[in-house]
Amino acid sequence: MDNGYPHPPQGQHPPQGQHPPQAQYPSQAQYPAPPGQAPGPVTPPPPAYLPEPEPVDPEAVRRSRARLTFFWNHLFPYLLLLVVGLTTLVAIESTLPVHLFKLKFINRWVLLLLIPLLPLLCWVAFHQEKKRQGAFLFSRLRDLLIAGPGFLSRLRKVPAVLRIITLALFVLALARPQSSHTVKHTEQVEGIDIIIALDVSLSMQDRDLSGGRFGTGKNRLDVAKEVLDSFINRRKNDRIGLVLFGKEAYSWCPPTLDYAALRTLLAEVRLGVIDGRATAIGDALGTSINRLRRSKATSKVIILLTDGDDNSKNQSVTPNQAANFAATFKIKVFTILMGRHGKRGWWGGRRFRVNPRLLEEIAGLTGGTPYLATDGKALKERFQRILNSLKKDKRVRVESIPDQHYRAFLLPGLFLLGLELLLGFTFLRRFP
Repeated sequence: MDNGYPHPPQGQHPPQGQHPPQAQYPSQAQYPAPPGQAPGPVTPPPPAYLPEPEPVDPEAVRRSRARLTFFWNHLFPYLLLLVVGLTTLVAIESTLPVHLFKLKFINRWVLLLLIPLLPLLCWVAFHQEKKRQGAFLFSRLRDLLIAGPGFLSRLRKVPAVLRIITLALFVLALARPQSSHTVKHTEQVEGIDIIIALDVSLSMQDRDLSGGRFGTGKNRLDVAKEVLDSFINRRKNDRIGLVLFGKEAYSWCPPTLDYAALRTLLAEVRLGVIDGRATAIGDALGTSINRLRRSKATSKVIILLTDGDDNSKNQSVTPNQAANFAATFKIKVFTILMGRHGKRGWWGGRRFRVNPRLLEEIAGLTGGTPYLATDGKALKERFQRILNSLKKDKRVRVESIPDQHYRAFLLPGLFLLGLELLLGFTFLRRFP
């Protein structure tokens, strides 16, 4: 079709990359204007010959894609490990009665295995797998490398991720995670706080309580120990303490429910364990009051066992002052005067001074009762009378019970282990 433009002669074309001479195209003035329009500039047509595009280099494309996917291919297994691990911890948290971070691990040294174990497993599973794979050669390897791995190929790390999390859960289970909860027993038990102030002065070596004559039989201290041991053995919920006094007073055992320990300490009491050259009743009461003044029990009792008079000098408190202090703290003092203090024959040996009136005053100031025990049987009866006269204290025992939570980690670990074995029969299976 002839459009009015000059054409090169037939069979002749200009060289590639060059345009025909400018003189071959008509000038702007040679283009006639359409009817009814003013003449104006006309844009010349584009060149008839364009440069050919450069060929694509497959090797350059492969290198570009490799640089973009290198970081993602190495990061994906760790992201998968993080997602599956956090999901497992959230599932475990929902089954625990306490917060996950409030668990107490008994075998803490087992947790140290996670420090070298996790990095080693990740390094072997994510970076050393290629060294254990076989080589599969085919003719179009270059095209395969250009295409790159797909999403399903990255899922081959799932079994390794499950294996790592499973081993971590087994280690946490071996660490014995525990928590504790408080249990309040609905049954109420009766209990009294008791301090036994036992005289171990030299006068306790007399043998009149057991009916001995001419130095035979048990002395007063031995009889008192037998009665006290039987008394402690029959108690269940009373806190009992022991104070020894002679020239001075000592706290031998604080108030406790550990009756086995108390009986052991009582068996070790003997004459001469402390200075027994005098009897410090005031200090004995003062030491006993210090053991009971912070007690919250309804009934607080001091049982004073002595066979003599208050004759120790340089005491920190007198018996009457100590009795007033006991009354202030609502502590009752029951006194038991041991021994037969009447007239004796020539075989009675040395006589020690007694002061039963002082013991009556101490008991009266505190609301207690004075007793006299002339033999071992009477001493047992006096203890029973004292207990029967006391107001019982109702207590609710509170017990802290540990809870084992190793199953919360062991069972999810077994589930993930079974899931890993199951995936071995799917498209994620490995060939040798």
